[in-house]
Amino acid sequence: MEQKEWVPRLRSLGRGPEGKLQIAEAYLAQGNYAEAIAECEAALNLNPRLASAHLLLARIYTVLGRYPESIQACQSTLKADPKVVGAYLILAYVYTEQGRYPEAIAECRKAIKIDPQHAYAHLLLGELCCVQKQYEEAIAAFQNALHLDPQLARAYYKLASIYLEQNRQSEAIALVEGALRLNPTVAPSHLILADIYFARKDYSGALAEYQEASSINPKLAEAHFKAGNALFKLERYHEAITQYRVALVMNSKLVEAHHQLGRVYSKLRQYGTAISQYRAALALNPQLSVALADLGDIYAAQGEYKEAIRKYRSALELIDVTCETGNHLAAHGHYLEAIAEYRSTLTMDSDLILPEGFPEEVSYVLGLRRDRRKHGRFSRRFSVKHWERSAGPWHPGAIVNVSKQGLLVESSRKVEVGSKVKVIAPLSQDKQSMAIKGRVVWMDREEAGRNYRFGVELFSEGDGNQAWENFLAA
Repeated sequence: MEQKEWVPRLRSLGRGPEGKLQIAEAYLAQGNYAEAIAECEAALNLNPRLASAHLLLARIYTVLGRYPESIQACQSTLKADPKVVGAYLILAYVYTEQGRYPEAIAECRKAIKIDPQHAYAHLLLGELCCVQKQYEEAIAAFQNALHLDPQLARAYYKLASIYLEQNRQSEAIALVEGALRLNPTVAPSHLILADIYFARKDYSGALAEYQEASSINPKLAEAHFKAGNALFKLERYHEAITQYRVALVMNSKLVEAHHQLGRVYSKLRQYGTAISQYRAALALNPQLSVALADLGDIYAAQGEYKEAIRKYRSALELIDVTCETGNHLAAHGHYLEAIAEYRSTLTMDSDLILPEGFPEEVSYVLGLRRDRRKHGRFSRRFSVKHWERSAGPWHPGAIVNVSKQGLLVESSRKVEVGSKVKVIAPLSQDKQSMAIKGRVVWMDREEAGRNYRFGVELFSEGDGNQAWENFLAA
């Protein structure tokens, strides 16, 4: 009842433009935008150059998302009075919403030139510079904002975010603590402090801060998602699933949550569910190469090597990278070695999970860490000699990758694909050696001036090749 009586009572202020603006403000406070616009227009009919009326119209249009009209109203404001700082800041906000960041930054600078003491103008400039990755300018702007208004909590955690990106963790912590002293209930400050703990691998400390942020704002999807990440690192997988799913309830388009759920279910060996989560992530973002690569791991873990290779190749295509070595190996049926090359090119972590009962050499080739002594021999670089024709000269080289089925040899000497070769490799440290025979199945040279690399498929018969198998199995 009071709201209905309030506006009519304001009419006693008079029918002049200023009175109409006060009525418009009252309507705006009530959310009655149509009446507020009508009162502004009535005021402008009485005084077309009333800057405050144009500015109020700009505010209303901005709230309504009617950005072209908001821009026009700001321009009319500045035509009436070029020193109205609020008009520049509204323009900066609107341009930001439209993704016109350089123009938004220019408007902030105009506002600061008119009023250098305007703390919010410096804050907004800092945020825009962050978007443009102009971090030094952003730091200066946030520092100016805090100098002008030490109570501006947002500037503390925005500046702390930059310091965290620059690995200036001590300065970041000091700023976040300053923000929390001002207001312990600011969720973003707890998020940044948690991020710092996470970067330091203090996952328990990070989890506590993420949970504090979500208790302050239970609808903050980011807090639940990052709590899931901390739980994942702590290997508390079922709790991580809960946090990721809560984040998705709040933001169904959170691609990263689907991707992380895929990783959790992979850890739990629930491959079907993992695949569905990776596919959900790719449906939201078809350019998410890491999800495709992780899908490759799922298929590799189930022994579906060809499908795994297709996924790895698709992931590489998205980042415009080729892996010729992997392609050569796959073309000749050396799928495990090919997978190792693809994963290396994709810089994937060496934590691929395989079902129980997989042969040890499979685990090694796929890059898994193993403590058993025999696998160190797979990664050793052997100095060798090789020749392509029995009457030809010997050439120095090195074995850089090995398996029971083949070798990857590096040499300054070019060889012909399909030719037969013999490789002399050390059998032990007491200068014993063995001769290994095979056929060159591919040859590559990644860059001019670099050594050649060629793959050798071993012949199934021969005492030397049997000695090689015994050597690897020792």
